[in-house]
Amino acid sequence: MAKRIVTRIGDVFSVALDNGNLRFFQFVAIDSSCLGGSVIRVFKKEYPKGYILNLEDVVSDDVDFYALTILRMGVEDGDWEKIGNCKNIGDPSNVLFREVRKDALDHSERIWEAWYINKEWFTIGKLTSDYRSKSDIGSVWVSSAIVYRIKNGVYPGTAYWPEEH
Repeated sequence: MAKRIVTRIGDVFSVALDNGNLRFFQFVAIDSSCLGGSVIRVFKKEYPKGYILNLEDVVSDDVDFYALTILRMGVEDGDWEKIGNCKNIGDPSNVLFREVRKDALDHSERIWEAWYINKEWFTIGKLTSDYRSKSDIGSVWVSSAIVYRIKNGVYPGTAYWPEEH
């Protein structure tokens, strides 16, 4: 029988990098505004494998990006490993996501919507540099896409133009 995977707000996960180092992210909220996705904050710092971690130090690092994902699938697929829990989850109420409105197919005419976790969506229109810098793409990403972004700085594929990351 498969082991049951239990996740809780505050759980910290590690992602193995190609160079043998590790990066970390933390589960900070569930977003009922977007399919009930698990909101994670991914930290910038890399740690050498075998480094004796202090979770408070890890979660005090600068945030690289926020994302929505399904944590259980990443554990099952071996994309990340749960390493502990830390009550310090920052302030998820200020996390802003954005998504292309589905009725705008032409890149130059795309209309964007945005939302704060568990709040109503609102239209922002064309994606300005201000919204691009203070929001993250709000799709619920598969674990392999999260790992790809951690390793490469962008999401895989052509779902979004590079300047929109």
